[in-house]
Amino acid sequence: MAVIHNKANSTFVAHLVANGTLTIAGNNSVSNVAIGTEVLTGCTIRKIIYGATADSVSWTVKRGANTVAVLSGTGMVDYSAASMGLTIDPTATLVANCSGTGYIMIECKKIGNMP
Repeated sequence: MAVIHNKANSTFVAHLVANGTLTIAGNNSVSNVAIGTEVLTGCTIRKIIYGATADSVSWTVKRGANTVAVLSGTGMVDYSAASMGLTIDPTATLVANCSGTGYIMIECKKIGNMP
């Protein structure tokens, strides 16, 4: 999982073309997205953009053991449209698995002790 945009004390965007996992909570020696002096306790998912080579291909997004989205084909889900985010198990790892060939971009808001 590649983090393609990581803004200190704010947000990050992860881009995947294969199954991947991000550790969110912790400082920059533990977390895949904490930078500088950030100590993250979690994140909320704000937006997901996804695509696949066929409508039968799907992405499954999980927070820990909780499945938070199953997305087929191509599209976008904007959880922040009403100034909210997807907050299910915000301290858990962020996992995205694809049943075939595709891509997914996940934008998240960081939560934690940020200077």
